[in-house]
Amino acid sequence: PPRRSHQKSRRGCLSCKQAHIKCREDGPPCERCRLRGTTCTYPDPP
Repeated sequence: PPRRSHQKSRRGCLSCKQAHIKCREDGPPCERCRLRGTTCTYPDPP
């Protein structure tokens, strides 16, 4: 069967992108960064 396509997050924070996990984008800080106590930075808009 053909693969289903999915939307890639373009606005996720750099920490989530580096860990290859989906960013909730509910920040800053996002939920993952808030729970881990890490700095949550987002890339500059294009």
